[in-house]
Amino acid sequence: MKKFTSLTFLAVTLLFFIAVSSAEPFFNKRTNVCPQQYKRDILGKRTNVKKCPCALASATFEGKATGYIVLAQDECGSTTITGFFSKGLDDPQQNNYTFAIADDCGKIIEKLGSLDAVFSDGGTKPFSQKFDNFNLNCDKSGILLLKSAKLSKRTYCQNQNYKRAPTNTQFNIYSNGGFYSGSNVNSF
Repeated sequence: MKKFTSLTFLAVTLLFFIAVSSAEPFFNKRTNVCPQQYKRDILGKRTNVKKCPCALASATFEGKATGYIVLAQDECGSTTITGFFSKGLDDPQQNNYTFAIADDCGKIIEKLGSLDAVFSDGGTKPFSQKFDNFNLNCDKSGILLLKSAKLSKRTYCQNQNYKRAPTNTQFNIYSNGGFYSGSNVNSF
């Protein structure tokens, strides 16, 4: 009887470990949480997995529009934009406000659309939207790594004269297709 009890305990323990190991993919412990572009090797090892640094940047508006925008990058390279405007965005039906990221010469790098912002009382309610098509500093095309074209008055904003500069990305608001307000994007 003693052998039967120990054998039963061993069988139950073995079945428990088999059940836990087969359910492990559902616990999301060994799977990559990033999209398909960041796959791991066949054996599921965590070697050579491309991970982006988590990064934060902000844009403070104090001109025609008053507000605050935060850009956050996760380890997969996706960027979440969140923020609000307290004043300066009057009559949104007539002005058709859109948002974009531009370089220091005003060239639009990424069109963001309306950011699903809900306008009220000359500003917006807090909004948030996630983007997978651009990043902050995950690769060489990150918006915080843009090159500057402001070298001198003679060669102002000519493509062949680009150089690295610490802060040259703009978060802009456009009204009916024309520039309305903008702010520098600063990393934390």
